[in-house]
Amino acid sequence: MVMKQIPESLLETKIDITPPVNERGEKEVIDAILDAIYQAKNPLVFVDALVHRHNAKKEASKLVDILAFPTYAANMGKIIIDETHPSYVGIYNGRVSTPGLYEAVETSDLALVLGSIPSDTNSGVFTRTFHDAKCIQINPHSVVFLKIGGEKWLDVHMKPLLTRLVSTITKSSLPKVPKPRLGSRPAAKDIDAKHITQSYIWDRIAAFLRPGDVLLADTGTAAFGLPDATFPKDVIFITQTYYGSIGYCTPAALGSDVALSELHTEQGKSRGRTILVTGDGSLQLTIQEVGTMIARGFQPIIIVINNAGYTIERVIHGARQPYNDIVAYDYSHMLSLFGASKSEATTNFHRATKRGGVHAVTETSSFHPMSEFGF
Repeated sequence: MVMKQIPESLLETKIDITPPVNERGEKEVIDAILDAIYQAKNPLVFVDALVHRHNAKKEASKLVDILAFPTYAANMGKIIIDETHPSYVGIYNGRVSTPGLYEAVETSDLALVLGSIPSDTNSGVFTRTFHDAKCIQINPHSVVFLKIGGEKWLDVHMKPLLTRLVSTITKSSLPKVPKPRLGSRPAAKDIDAKHITQSYIWDRIAAFLRPGDVLLADTGTAAFGLPDATFPKDVIFITQTYYGSIGYCTPAALGSDVALSELHTEQGKSRGRTILVTGDGSLQLTIQEVGTMIARGFQPIIIVINNAGYTIERVIHGARQPYNDIVAYDYSHMLSLFGASKSEATTNFHRATKRGGVHAVTETSSFHPMSEFGF
């Protein structure tokens, strides 16, 4: 079958992914949602990754604008709502959230939950529960009222529902909810360290980002460290902590760079950067795709966090067990191994083991595609 010829014209057929509109169901749901919102004293909005996956980011952002309720995101839902938005509070990850944030959420009496992925690693090991709040879950294809009566509407789709909800809200009837004041994040105990630390590296990478960038964080320290850093507007953040598939982000970075290039060529969109942050363990699973990047002329920025093994697994189980060790790679040879010329490989590789080295690499205007940061 792989050798069978098919007409190229089929590629010109557009795929319609517009979800169907259920007018009757939407009206019932919206009446119920508005009744709950107008009666609430301290409501909040919570945004997760399925909002982005089902193309409802614009609609969710408009809802946040008009409601002006304190707004939170899951790890996987980070940056769907602009983190400089006046209503945005932070990442709510249950008991392991930023100090003060869990307590602020627990005072809510109504949680409007959009596109939730309730997996263990995306919910603070199931401690993200909105304990005392009534909870309205707006899912991609259904709406569920929890702790309100258990009503459930099927075949009501998130994207058109949010559009209709935004146009139906009476702003004068909305409760005015002050944004919680959490205070500043406590200073890290190793703030004066010269070597690279977890408390340092994620904020440093966030400061390197520019609007339009796509940042991919592989499962591991990157996926759990980067969400606590603040990103600039119009960055796309991709992480995958649902299945915990280490190695996912390297081929995903290739796909991202292909998409950015095609959008730039075909639609004239400005070309952001693809930035992959992966651990040394995760990279070894799909490292061959670096060869595809080089062969096809793509140049995503690859940041390898080299912490000598499966660090997340050491934390979970087996801190000193040999099964969490890996074979050490000499990454300075990686680009030439996969086909880059010797001069390209030398120019485009940087290694840093101290904070000063990281600053030198990320602050230069001619930052090159691959860096290794050793802890």
